[in-house]
Amino acid sequence: MTLVYFLLGLSLLIFVHELGHFIFAKMFNVYVYEFSMFMGPVIYQKKIGETRYSIRLLPIGGYVAMAGEQNQQAAMYPSPEVLPLDRTIKGIKPWKKFIILVAGASFNLLFAAVLLVGYFMGTGVAEAGPSIRVSDDSIFYQAGLRTGDVITSVSTSLTTGATYQDLEVKSFGEIINAIDATNPVATDFNAIGQTQCFDIEVTRNNQALTFNQVCRTFTRYDLDDNQVVTTIEPLLGIGQNTRSVNIIEATSLAAATTGQMSLLIYNSLGQLFAPGGLDNVSGPVGIYNSSVTFAEQGFFAFLFFLSLISVNLGVINLLPFPALDGGQITLLLAETISRKKISPKIEGIINGIGFTILISFIILITIRDIFF
Repeated sequence: MTLVYFLLGLSLLIFVHELGHFIFAKMFNVYVYEFSMFMGPVIYQKKIGETRYSIRLLPIGGYVAMAGEQNQQAAMYPSPEVLPLDRTIKGIKPWKKFIILVAGASFNLLFAAVLLVGYFMGTGVAEAGPSIRVSDDSIFYQAGLRTGDVITSVSTSLTTGATYQDLEVKSFGEIINAIDATNPVATDFNAIGQTQCFDIEVTRNNQALTFNQVCRTFTRYDLDDNQVVTTIEPLLGIGQNTRSVNIIEATSLAAATTGQMSLLIYNSLGQLFAPGGLDNVSGPVGIYNSSVTFAEQGFFAFLFFLSLISVNLGVINLLPFPALDGGQITLLLAETISRKKISPKIEGIINGIGFTILISFIILITIRDIFF
């Protein structure tokens, strides 16, 4: 079912992208031959007005076929010469063509923000300070701590003598620092049987409470990359407490997060050709594996994942690379500045080379995701 959800989610993002192109093409009276979801043989097709709406067999993309385009779909449709020039993508004013080209990526970024509004309203946001959320299968819960408690002090120790004493806690991060200080990464069997204990002071409803000797033990090991990695049981089971947000705050957070995601993607692309740069890139297989991880964490985690992929789709499509929307925008700007039209033959060659490089890169990344 995860594969089904992944394909449905990806299809939705492609639909949103193509819908952006389609809406503004129609708004500027460009003749649209076809609005297709997916590629390959037609499964279902219906003509409404002058446009055919199609669902095709292979769930690997989609397109809006507009009169006057120079792309792989152009050969499937009548020559644009049978139409008035101002009904083709080549014949409209440059600013209108620019809007049509940028609309797909813009819709993806806008849709990502909409998904994030749902995410923040569904999950809330972390509360400031050391307020905690406690799962009912954890040692903290068994010791008496509850969600909403505010930890004010914590000390930890191991049976080996490692200690982290009397830390005054002012943030959730300091709680984790105290725990990690006596949570060794073991590479041998020596940690098996060691006990980690906590002395914790909290406030609850303005009342100070103390919980001493809240303990857990290294009880087993897993082999990982030929090393022995110890595992602590039972679960610690704490997280940062959250508070609910209204739609106004959720919208503000969604806009900021969309911007942060976009900058992160651009920064990652800037490091692509640095040593180890390909480690920051995932192909279809890697993206699917990530979707499984997020889906296992629940609906809202998967919603966050879809928003991240939508931002990726928007940002990458705006790159000034042939065969992408950004490449077409670059050619449009070159034509506008030079006041000379690029010949359809040259444009077709540029897009063909770009498409070949893009597909080759995707194949390379997919092979790396599968075998390395």
